Amino acid sequence: MKQENREFYLNEESNSELDLKGILRTLLRGKKSIIIINFISIILGLVYVYSVKPVWQGTFEIVVSKDEKDNTFNNFNLAQLDIGASSNTDETQKYILKSESVLMPVFDYVKKEYKYKGEDVTKMDFKQWIKDDLNIDFEKGTSILYVKYKNTDKDFIINVLNMISKKYKDYSRKEQQKTTANTRAYLEDQKKLIQIQSDASQKEFNKFSIENGLGNIDGFVGLSNSNNSLQKNQFNSVLNDLTGGNQISNLNKINSLSNREEIAGQRYKNQFNKLEIYEAEYVDLSSKLKPNSEVLKELKIKIDNLKNSLKRPNEILLEFKRLSKIAQRDESLLNQISETLEIVKIEQNRIPNAWELISTPQIDRKKIFPNKKNIMILVLIISTFISSLWVYFKEKSTGLIYEFEEINENILLNCCLSLDKKHLKLAPTLFKKIISEEKINTDKLAIVIFEKEFSLDFLKEVTEKNSFKIIEFIDFDKNIDNYDSFIFLINKGKVTRSDLGLLNKYSNVFKDKFNSWIYVDN
Repeated sequence: MKQENREFYLNEESNSELDLKGILRTLLRGKKSIIIINFISIILGLVYVYSVKPVWQGTFEIVVSKDEKDNTFNNFNLAQLDIGASSNTDETQKYILKSESVLMPVFDYVKKEYKYKGEDVTKMDFKQWIKDDLNIDFEKGTSILYVKYKNTDKDFIINVLNMISKKYKDYSRKEQQKTTANTRAYLEDQKKLIQIQSDASQKEFNKFSIENGLGNIDGFVGLSNSNNSLQKNQFNSVLNDLTGGNQISNLNKINSLSNREEIAGQRYKNQFNKLEIYEAEYVDLSSKLKPNSEVLKELKIKIDNLKNSLKRPNEILLEFKRLSKIAQRDESLLNQISETLEIVKIEQNRIPNAWELISTPQIDRKKIFPNKKNIMILVLIISTFISSLWVYFKEKSTGLIYEFEEINENILLNCCLSLDKKHLKLAPTLFKKIISEEKINTDKLAIVIFEKEFSLDFLKEVTEKNSFKIIEFIDFDKNIDNYDSFIFLINKGKVTRSDLGLLNKYSNVFKDKFNSWIYVDN
């Protein structure tokens, strides 16, 4: 007998470690249930895939980037002015194209069609519709937008996609017109401000020039623009693109700039001429007259006086240069804005090009739902998993033990014999040997069985040649005082953990009467 102080535990912790082989054997024992559940699941799965309405998907692609000619006015000078250029990223553009402001008319059309078909549209939500049925995104690294829509009705899919493509085209025109209008309004406001600023700087410059005699004969100074020629060529090129050469001559007249060079005032020019004459005369006379000649002295005094009168203070010259640059800058900026404004006016009268479709709306050849193969594989996997769990926990819930190791581990008695169906003929001989080795009195020996039908067949020949009795475990407590020795016959899958727990309690009380147990794999 095993150690008497051994304790028996039947809680879940003692059996918490997973025995993969034991689990596999459990599933094999319940294979009929697993096969039946899988068969029913497959039948139900087939009924579902052949009865459900197929879901189809339609697609089209559209280029959202604009042509270079459509952006002519944006590219000309607007980049320098930081206006008219779009800074939208693809994510921002995508969000706008999925917004209610663009697609709400399409959603209203979908709701109307659903309602016409008798479906409840009261709970339909725009965002949920976008999330469930529409897929709008950019091809990675491109400006090509693909739109995918799914539904059970192919004709309905085409109608919805055509409507979306039209809304996107209208949106692209609307955005271009909006950008042009905003740009024109901005330029007109800026032109007014720059005009006032340019007039003020020109007036201040002319006043300073007149007061200091630095202008032409009328006292005004002509402004030269080093960038004027380049701007005129660029402006003419843009206008040629927009108008085919029309109206260029008129606009050039409007925007022509002065090419005159800055010249000194007439008063100083005359003085420089006089100085040049006096110096030439002095050189000529100095070769004829003596150095102390009154004529040379008088001529020398005139030359010195003219030189002194022509010396201008540095402050006046620096201020003249500063005011000249400010006036030139303001006039150049005013001309630039004026030219750009004329281009925007021409562009505003044009019909902007819509985004270009590069693929017409069409239905994919294969339906996206149901995928019969994938569904049946999924059904088989899920049903196998669920049926396996059911078989495993169902067996565990019965409390029956099917593994020899578990029985031997949870019983305080020693196993004296292990038999299976193939060796049942040897049972009488082996049983007799056990009795003789244990020196058991067969008259006072009882065989305790847990499963009646199989155990009686097994003990039939044994009991015919021996005088010991057979009692069932449920009647064990009634006969415990009638016998001196007990051998327990335990069948695989016929004993529960609670039976073993009760058996261990008895064995602790009646230690001398309990000999051993026999394991039978039936």
